[in-house]
Amino acid sequence: MGRPAGYQWEPLGWEQDPVSGDPAAIAQEAQHLASMAQMIRGQVEALREIANDEINVGHTPDKIRSAASDLVDSLQAVEERYQTVSTALDRWIPELEQAQAMSLRALDEAEAPYAQLTKSAALPSGNDLTAQEKLEVSDYHAAMSRAQEQLDAAKALLSQAIDLRDTQAGYYAGVINSACDDSLKDSWWQQFENWVAENAWLINDICTVLELIAAVLAVVALCLSGVGLLALLFWAGIALTSAALMGRILLAATGNGSWFNVGMDVFALLTMGMGEWAAGGLKAVSEASGKLGDIAVAAARSEVMEKLAPVAEKGADVLGPDGMAKVM
Repeated sequence: MGRPAGYQWEPLGWEQDPVSGDPAAIAQEAQHLASMAQMIRGQVEALREIANDEINVGHTPDKIRSAASDLVDSLQAVEERYQTVSTALDRWIPELEQAQAMSLRALDEAEAPYAQLTKSAALPSGNDLTAQEKLEVSDYHAAMSRAQEQLDAAKALLSQAIDLRDTQAGYYAGVINSACDDSLKDSWWQQFENWVAENAWLINDICTVLELIAAVLAVVALCLSGVGLLALLFWAGIALTSAALMGRILLAATGNGSWFNVGMDVFALLTMGMGEWAAGGLKAVSEASGKLGDIAVAAARSEVMEKLAPVAEKGADVLGPDGMAKVM
């Protein structure tokens, strides 16, 4: 039978189940962990037989026995962890059920006085009440007082149920945490994944900021001229987008982000590369144009000199070495 819905706890001042929990689901998980512990225990016994086998001798059997012995210790620690957690959950179930039973009793005891206290009543009023009317008013206030006491008692019972649930939940949580704090240690990658998961929001925000700054630099670059400044903005954008890409890969590889975001950053880097190629092309065109201009000027000068050469020769015939005209 399920627990009352949230609105049904209104007489006790709650909008949701104050002692929530699913003993059946907890029991199922405890049984699963116990089954795992039993299976591992069987594997441990098999490995012990291999480790203690003295029939086969030689270099390879010795290595096998040594490896089996080492594995026994690790598997035994796993088996103990599973069994400890399973036992803790089994012991937690009846105490949770007791707390929930107390909460249901509190709700049952609260419904009638709550309905009485919230029910409107038309009482006689005035200074000239009859004895019967005065008695009616007195009885009403006395009934309201008793109803309030009953409701307060029901709320107190619910508080005891909540305290029992919270206290015992904290105790068994400590037992489970202690069971997990054993000789088995997470790998560096698992520890790294845990760290990334705890800081995923921060890494994501940093990547977003870097991507925005890189986008702003790209827009600024479109409004400016000068190859040196463009190159500076380009490399700044490359650095920021690359840093964001590393963060996106980190999040995606640990299951805390999307590979789509990684692809977007890769695309951004590729488009930046095309932009640099275009800038390089413009620079080359500019340099080539300058060289063509120099060549054109030189060619023009050469052409003028060639046209002036005959004139200069004739002038040499007319003028003497001192620049004075020759006497014919």
